[in-house]
Amino acid sequence: MSKIILYLFSFLVVLAGGTGIYFGILNNKQSAEPVADNLPIASTTPVNTENPVNAPVAERKLPKYQGQALRSIGSDPAIKDFTSEVIAIKKAELQKFAEIAEKDSSDTLAWLKISEIKKFFNNYQGAVDALEYLKLLSPDDFLVNFNLGNLYGFYLKDYKKAEDNFQNAMNHSGGAQLAAAISSLADLYKDFYKAKYDQVDDLLLLGIETMPDDLNLVIKLAFYYKEAGNKEGAIQSFERLLSMSGLTGAQQKAFEDEIAALKQT
Repeated sequence: MSKIILYLFSFLVVLAGGTGIYFGILNNKQSAEPVADNLPIASTTPVNTENPVNAPVAERKLPKYQGQALRSIGSDPAIKDFTSEVIAIKKAELQKFAEIAEKDSSDTLAWLKISEIKKFFNNYQGAVDALEYLKLLSPDDFLVNFNLGNLYGFYLKDYKKAEDNFQNAMNHSGGAQLAAAISSLADLYKDFYKAKYDQVDDLLLLGIETMPDDLNLVIKLAFYYKEAGNKEGAIQSFERLLSMSGLTGAQQKAFEDEIAALKQT
């Protein structure tokens, strides 16, 4: 595992568990970068011809928020480890954004911040509730779906909902965002959603086909093949890495060592 940590480059989007996943601008425009063909569409937004989801927010009738109380920080045992000052600051922030959301339920930043603060207190259900309401406003937004995928998959252990949201994020992204969604879904399949373990390589190969120069996806594929006992696939993937640009000297040496060890087994 220590080698894997050494090899992986940082994504622009912080992956599972990172507080940074909540920071970003909601993007309602389609990316100009290519999106992988044949990715399964997993949007759970119902079709409603009387109140279409692609209509401007001002023209839609927004339902009443039915989730966890907006001002609740939850009751996770870890809260007692925070200082009273930190709790007071975060509660004040939550109060501020709850008031904004109550006055204008279409304020996307308010819902993102509410979700972020609740997650800070390990209040994952509350964080999901806020994002699910935001998803009514922006059903195909990458950030909303990606954050929901992380929360459902790596915290609430609802793997099917995590899969649906990651897939929807994949279908409405390109470039670094698409790579991040594929990488997170692959991690979900490999480490948690064991029923989908054998689909990890198909998913990563699809991403590599679309983004052949993405080092992280090839690294994940190489170590997946190694873990799964596919020696030939692992060697081919490590050899491919050696031909890719952007490697450090330490990485090149480590991949060469991996190839040598695999050939000896």
